[in-house]
Amino acid sequence: MKFGNLRLKNRLGVSSENVIYTDKFYKWIINNYKPSIVFSPTFSKVDPLEEQGRIYARVAVAQLSVDGYLFYLRPLSIKRHNVKKVIDFRDDTITLIASIYGRNLLEWEELIEFSEREGFDGLEMDLSLEPLLGEKYMISNLVSEVRSMTKLPFFVKLPVSAVSKNQELIHLISNIDGLVLTPRLVYSVGHHLLRACSTDLSKLALGLLMSIAKELKNTIDVAFISDLPPRDIEPLIDELNLILYDMVFLLEYLGIRGKISINIREPMLRWPSIPRNMKLTILSDKLPLCRVVCPNGSIPETPLEEEELVEVDESCDFCGLCLYLCRNNMRFTRIFKP
Repeated sequence: MKFGNLRLKNRLGVSSENVIYTDKFYKWIINNYKPSIVFSPTFSKVDPLEEQGRIYARVAVAQLSVDGYLFYLRPLSIKRHNVKKVIDFRDDTITLIASIYGRNLLEWEELIEFSEREGFDGLEMDLSLEPLLGEKYMISNLVSEVRSMTKLPFFVKLPVSAVSKNQELIHLISNIDGLVLTPRLVYSVGHHLLRACSTDLSKLALGLLMSIAKELKNTIDVAFISDLPPRDIEPLIDELNLILYDMVFLLEYLGIRGKISINIREPMLRWPSIPRNMKLTILSDKLPLCRVVCPNGSIPETPLEEEELVEVDESCDFCGLCLYLCRNNMRFTRIFKP
């Protein structure tokens, strides 16, 4: 099994669009699914929402049912000095790819030098966040410039919709080792970047991908980020070198598919945040309900004292899942202790 110049033990991997950074989640994936390749969460020089006084959520849930889901993910929400700590599995059988995004050539070069120092096995250039995707020649020139900065295996991530509309783009960027295609859509409201991912978008992307699959297969190695299980992408399985997952793994990890139903109709325009001097707390009688939706295990099983509100422990990194999956039971609280 190969992807570009990389030799892999299977065609299963973890995508760079994952925003749950706990090592418990990654280790669960490794133990249960044995992926051959893990892309780091995409990182940049700075988090667009980096502020000293507040911390922002990274995942939001608009819809969840037994039939499908609509989640929003916050790109570029991991600090680069934390990236290798999260995915350093000390396992030589797993290939580690650094996923990077720069706003100019100097930033691209800095991020590449950082990734090489950290010992990554390859690079993914994330252009799914790039506003100039319609300008195929500008994209081609940018890829060529950045590609020339490294000798590591080099992959480019693009939306399926961009490639299906500009098939010439495939040939213009043919100096890369592989293409990562995402079905997801990114939009911004000010500095708030939101990546919509859903089973419906994956189904739509599969239809687009089927129309260009054979041309892609004859031109370049292809990985596909999926919100659908392998059985649902069976018609394309032989055309793809890699299938990458994140939210499918997360729902399996939490075990909540079919047990919790969410349907929030308000449009998602900005990320929830909490002042750093406040704490996330839970109604004490709702602890069992809320604990199952926390990927960090930060919600206690039982309160230490007879309290109406129970504080999450220090392992909470405010991913945001509980704000939606345990929506009416969470509180932002300022704690005063003698």
